[in-house]
Amino acid sequence: MTWLSRLLPQSSRLPRLADHNNRTRQAQRRRRMATLESLENRTLLSGNVTVSAVVGGVVTITGDTHNNNFNINENGGSKISVVGTLTSINGLPIGTAVNRSGVTTIDVVLTQAPLHLTSLNTVSITETTGVKSGISNIAFTENDTVGTPLPPGPGLVLTVTNVVNTGNFSVVSTGYLNANVTGSQFSTLSIAQTGCCLATVELDGDTVSGTVTVSEGLENYDYIGLNTTGTAIDKFGATVLTQGAGTETLAGNLGDHDTVVVNDAVLKNLAITQPSGVATIADKYGNLDENGDGDSIIVGLGSEVEVALFSFGITATQGDGEGDLIEIVSITTTLPRIPPNIPPIPAAIDGIVTYQGSGGPATKGGTVGDQTLIENVRVYGDISVTQLGGNYDQVQLQADTAGIIIGLPGIPVVVDLFGKVEVDQGDGYNDTVTLDSNGVEGTAYNNFNNVYIHQGDSLITPGCIPGLGDVASVNETVITSDMAIDQGVNGSSIGNNVVNIATEPGEFVTVGGFTDINENSDSSANNTINLGGANPANTATSPTGDDADFWTGYLDVSTGAGGGALVTVLNTYVANGAREAAYNIVGGGTGNNVTIDTYSFTVGLVTADPAAFVITIV
Repeated sequence: MTWLSRLLPQSSRLPRLADHNNRTRQAQRRRRMATLESLENRTLLSGNVTVSAVVGGVVTITGDTHNNNFNINENGGSKISVVGTLTSINGLPIGTAVNRSGVTTIDVVLTQAPLHLTSLNTVSITETTGVKSGISNIAFTENDTVGTPLPPGPGLVLTVTNVVNTGNFSVVSTGYLNANVTGSQFSTLSIAQTGCCLATVELDGDTVSGTVTVSEGLENYDYIGLNTTGTAIDKFGATVLTQGAGTETLAGNLGDHDTVVVNDAVLKNLAITQPSGVATIADKYGNLDENGDGDSIIVGLGSEVEVALFSFGITATQGDGEGDLIEIVSITTTLPRIPPNIPPIPAAIDGIVTYQGSGGPATKGGTVGDQTLIENVRVYGDISVTQLGGNYDQVQLQADTAGIIIGLPGIPVVVDLFGKVEVDQGDGYNDTVTLDSNGVEGTAYNNFNNVYIHQGDSLITPGCIPGLGDVASVNETVITSDMAIDQGVNGSSIGNNVVNIATEPGEFVTVGGFTDINENSDSSANNTINLGGANPANTATSPTGDDADFWTGYLDVSTGAGGGALVTVLNTYVANGAREAAYNIVGGGTGNNVTIDTYSFTVGLVTADPAAFVITIV
C-alpha cells in the first residue's frame, strides 16, 4: 500500500438498512353519556361548527368555544363534506354532513373561550380514495384565549391523511397543538405554534415540493418528527424545524428536553434550531438558567436521510442548556444529473454545521456536557462542529467522508476540494474530540481533506475537579492534506491535555500534508502526546513508511511552555521533517520527556529538541 492509496477511501460505505418502526395508529373517540333511570341514553353536545357558503372559492369553517370534533373530506374536484362527531355542523343533527362545491381554499378558524379550561378541538382531513381533488390551499388558525397553560391537553388535535392538494398547507396555533400529517402532498407546508403550551408535530411519508417549516414554542418536552412512525419517504424542499419560538409565558417553561427526529427523508436541505437565550430564573449557583437543558436533535439514526448536492446540507443549532445532544447519522447526497465528462465544481456544496452553546460552564461547576456525534456521513462540502464553553463536552466523528479528491492511485498529484473538518470547543475541562470509526461501519475509515481541532482553555475552577485537561484522539482516519490540533487556544490553559494519534489497536492514520500539534498557552504544563503504537513494534526498514501506524508529510509538535510534557512516538513516519523548527518536537519549561522507538527514530526520522527534552530511544 502506498501512502497515496491510503488517501483514497478504504471501503465503500456499508448501506444502512432502514429500521422502520411500524406502529399501528389507533384513535379512540369516546362518547360522554348521561343516563337517568326513566329516560333513554342522551349524548351531550360538544359544540357547533359553522360552514360558510363558498365565496371566491373560499369556504370558512368556524368552531365555537366548546369541544369541536369533526372531519373534512375532499370528495374529488372542488367538493368537500364536513361531518361532526359529538359536534353539530350548521346546527344540524350530529352525523349530518354539510357539502360544499366550487371550493379551492379551506380556512378553518378555532377559538378557545376564556377560562374554558377543557376546550379541545379534534379535526381530521381526509380525501376519498381514487379521486383527484381540486382543492389548492388549507389554512388552520387556532387561537388560545385562556391566558394560562392550565388545560391538560392540546387545544387542537389535527390529523391529515392521504390528502393531495396543489397549494399550501398552513397551521397557526397559540395553544396546545398535536398535528400529524401522513401520506399527503402540498406545494408548501407551514406549522407554527407559539405560546404557553405543549406542541407535537409528526410528518410521515409526505411530499412537499417547496419549503417545509415547523415552529414550536418554549414549552418543555416539545417534539417534531419526520417519518419516525411510517414506512414511506418524506420528500421535501428546503426544510426548517424550530423549537423555542416566541417568548416565555410561564416560569419553568425554558424549552427543556425538546426533541427533533428526522428519518427516511429526501430533502433539499435541513436546518434545525432549538432553544437559546437566558431566562429570568436564578439557578442554585446564582446564575440565570439557560434555556434548553437536555434537548436532542437526531437525524438519520433510524434510516437514511439525503440532502441535495447543491445546497448548504444540514445545520443543527442548540442553545446554552446543559446535556444537549446532536446525533447525525447515515447522511448521503442526492446527486443531480450531470452531463458526461463535465465534473461539477460549484462555489459551495452540501456540508454539515452543528452549534451548541455554553452547556455546563465552569462557573456553574457543571458536569453534564453537550454531545455531538456525526457517523456514516457522506457529504461533498465541509463539516463544522462548534461547542462553546462547558465541561465534559464531547465530539465524535465516525466513518465519515467529506470533500472531493481529484487524483489517481500511483500519480503523486492530488487536488482536494472542500472536505474541511473543523471542530471548535470553548473553555472548560475534560472536553473531548474523537475521530475514530470504532468499527461501527465495518472497515470504513474517516476520509477528509483537512482537519482542524481547536480546544479552549482547561482552567482551575473553585469547587470543581482540578487537573482534568482536554483530549483529542485521531484514529482510523485518512486526511488528504493537513491536520492541526490546538489546545488551550485562548492562552490561559493550565494544561493536563492529551493528544492521541494512531494509538488504537489495528488502526492507522495518514496525513498527506502537515501535522501540527500545539499546546498554545504559556501556562500550559503536563501535557501528554502519543503518536503511533496502534500495532506491534515495526521492524520495517522501508523509507516509504507504508507500514507505519502514523504517516505524515510534516510533523510539528509544541508541548507548551509550562514543562512536564510526556511524549511517546511509536511506528511513526515523517516524510519531510519539520516545517516550523529545527526539530519535530519542541517545548518549554523543565521536566519534559520523549520516548521514541527505533523505527520512528531511524526510519521515520522523528526528532526532538535535546535542550528541552530527556530523549529515550527504545
